[in-house]
Amino acid sequence: MDLYSVLDQVVDLLRQRGRVTYRALKRQFELDDDFLEDLKEELLYAHPEAQDDEGRGLIWNGARDETPSSPQPRTPNPQPATLHST
Repeated sequence: MDLYSVLDQVVDLLRQRGRVTYRALKRQFELDDDFLEDLKEELLYAHPEAQDDEGRGLIWNGARDETPSSPQPRTPNPQPATLHST
């Protein structure tokens, strides 16, 4: 996987979750240490909304994507009452 493909996916993940550890990123994307360092440098430079959290992971300080992870049940539209003349 190329750097910018992973970068885009990490930005999406951060927008959804708000924070993520570097260890989780390494496992999720099967990254080696050098790739992770390149990713961190690019992410922190190109996206000022991302912030390093004391070397443990990343925090997203921008607007979060509040898309729910599971579909919400649909509520039926109420049908208007019909008047019957008697």
